Amino acid sequence: MEADSLNLIAILAKRRRLIYGLTIAAVLISAFICLFVIKPKYQASVTLLVQPKRSDNYIRYEDVITTERLVSTYSQVIKSRRTAGDVIKRLNLDISETDLLKKVTAANLRDSLVTMISVADTDPERALKIAGAFASSFVTNLPDLMYIENVTVLDDAVLDNKGKPVSPKVWFFVGVSFFLGLTAGTGAAALLEVLVKVVDTEEIAEEIGRCPVLAWIPKHNYTGWKPVLRPDGTWLRREIPALDRPDSHVAESFRILRTGLNQFIAVHGIKSLLVTSPMPLEGKTSVCANLAVSLAQEGRKILLMDCDLRRPSVHQVFSVPGNAGVSDLMTGVSGSQVAGNLITTTEQDNLYIMPAGPILGNPAELLASGLLKEILAAFRDFFYLILIDSPPVLPVTDTQIISGLCDAVLLVARAGTTPRHALARTRIILDRAGAHVAGAALNAKVTREGYGYGYYRS
Repeated sequence: MEADSLNLIAILAKRRRLIYGLTIAAVLISAFICLFVIKPKYQASVTLLVQPKRSDNYIRYEDVITTERLVSTYSQVIKSRRTAGDVIKRLNLDISETDLLKKVTAANLRDSLVTMISVADTDPERALKIAGAFASSFVTNLPDLMYIENVTVLDDAVLDNKGKPVSPKVWFFVGVSFFLGLTAGTGAAALLEVLVKVVDTEEIAEEIGRCPVLAWIPKHNYTGWKPVLRPDGTWLRREIPALDRPDSHVAESFRILRTGLNQFIAVHGIKSLLVTSPMPLEGKTSVCANLAVSLAQEGRKILLMDCDLRRPSVHQVFSVPGNAGVSDLMTGVSGSQVAGNLITTTEQDNLYIMPAGPILGNPAELLASGLLKEILAAFRDFFYLILIDSPPVLPVTDTQIISGLCDAVLLVARAGTTPRHALARTRIILDRAGAHVAGAALNAKVTREGYGYGYYRS
């Protein structure tokens, strides 16, 4: 029971913006309708006293009982079409008898001979006139209908509620709307939790991925292109926040990711880290590139290898030639003795890249041949860390093979996009491959604030 309560609280906290939004919207709509749509109504009331018949100048108990029983009949007489028609003639109203009677209520006061007539109308003066006219018509016409000795107006028509509108009751409707909005928001939050099957929070990513979220990367619009002057001409490369916007909250998120990985590296002594994701278009290459820059900014030599031999993109991100690289080593075009010739420098000091090279038709078979393991072993002593960008896990088998050759794996999930079942399935596949999952990075998380608490400009 306690666990369920804590889970419900966590769900409500996660969807608090939805709950706040629906509650505020309900209150604002209710207030707007009450203040600007519904016309205020005023209520006027008049009371009548029906006196019992007298016998020998004495009021007998039987007369009182009979009159009390007749009081309930008087309200029906008051609200009859005959009385309404008479009132319309008296005041020359342009309204039907049915519509007029909708404005009128008549009821006897409990355990008394007093009957009250109330009239609600958008015009306070008209409400007073109608209430008085109903009383006068009743007093005048009742003796013709029933044998009644005396009916008098006890109190003349007056406006109720000190002359203020009796409806709409703004605070009442606002309070009800607040409750309904809060209830609807809570229900919608619970429903979304059931219907939405994507990874949208760190808690969900950790629960399904069964690993800690080392950092979340804020969603950003740094998607421009940067001109790069190279010896063979000017190229355009993708904007890399960790390199081009070091003071941004996005760059700070990658420094936090770097810190988490450094702690993991120190404890487990890893030298090669695979960066992958469950599905395409989740930002694994962008995360890998920015992480590589952040690690190199500490003054350590980093090698970024593009092992996505189907759709390589690392060379495009850094705008370096991609016509030679890993695939040349895998096919024996370049021997291990000249593997260093396939490594290129970047704008960032201490960061080196080995592109994927020509696209191959049988990458899974080549990766399974054991050549990649030899390549990684050859570079272990030359770099602080070898970062490997690979294809997503679920569409192809390449990453399963590579994950078993690396010391650790960093999972990238895209907030609000990565299906939960895809992340769960990815973790199962990596476990079967014998991969050591170091943690996860939640990419493109929508948030108002970034890391840094305002110390970093975006």
